[in-house]
Amino acid sequence: MSQIKINKIAAKTTNQNLTVAPDGTGVLEVSGDNDAAIHLKDSQNLNGVKIQAPPSSAAQDYTLILPDTDLVQDRYLQVDSITGSGSTAVGQLRSATIAPPDLTNLNASNLTSGTVPDARYSVTGSTGGGLKLIQKQTITSGSLTSISFTSLDANAQYLLIGNDVHLSSNNYIYISLQNSSGSNLGAIDYEVWQSSTMNATSRTNRSAIELDISDNRDRYCFFMDFCTGNPNTSTQQSQLAWFRCRTMDRAEREKRSDIWGSFDHNSAESSSTGRIHGITVYSGANLEYDTEISLYKYQET
Repeated sequence: MSQIKINKIAAKTTNQNLTVAPDGTGVLEVSGDNDAAIHLKDSQNLNGVKIQAPPSSAAQDYTLILPDTDLVQDRYLQVDSITGSGSTAVGQLRSATIAPPDLTNLNASNLTSGTVPDARYSVTGSTGGGLKLIQKQTITSGSLTSISFTSLDANAQYLLIGNDVHLSSNNYIYISLQNSSGSNLGAIDYEVWQSSTMNATSRTNRSAIELDISDNRDRYCFFMDFCTGNPNTSTQQSQLAWFRCRTMDRAEREKRSDIWGSFDHNSAESSSTGRIHGITVYSGANLEYDTEISLYKYQET
């Protein structure tokens, strides 16, 4: 095979095409010591893009035929048909579109990994949903004097869980209820039953709920169901907030209590001021490292 070594070929006249004409079924081949490539330069010969052959190790010798139909905007090139097979196949390209998936009928069995964002998950109580985690607070180092949850919805049902409440010394746990300005609500009335005494006693006109298990400890767990209520100036008792709380010492199962209560219906809290907007867990000692308290909301609507 004869060779012509030259650095540049230019058209003879201005705006003249440069034609390479192989004979019969022959083709224009680009070869060299490296994987062959066609480098298309810009008008200033400063930048360009390349179309390059796969490496020899891939053992590919296929053919791609450009689309034989008009190009359409926003479509992509797809192999429409294949003649032959394997590394020597001939593929006909076409301008194609991707059919959008039916987002109204997704098959959850196809979700094998990843996380569904909270914004996409809105199963309510009426459609089988249960509890929604509002916030979990964990003391990862040091200590705190209290843990609070604010901006609670009106007439909503919540579940407060003290998975592990670790105190700096033996003491009691208290839960205070806040109004819209963050001040503690008073006139809390409740009954407390203690397993150690097998008796129930009344607590009236309190500013906080004492999780009393008849003895102070440094390691508690509890859960508290409560409704935030939404009483109005008509003093409708059916709109008052209410709560029920169960507490135990994590190390001694016989040290436990059951508390249930509401507000004194003759107090100011039975009017429009008695709605629970926030809730705070605290103690006479500090809340220590690894204390974890979570607030859930019942999905009602």
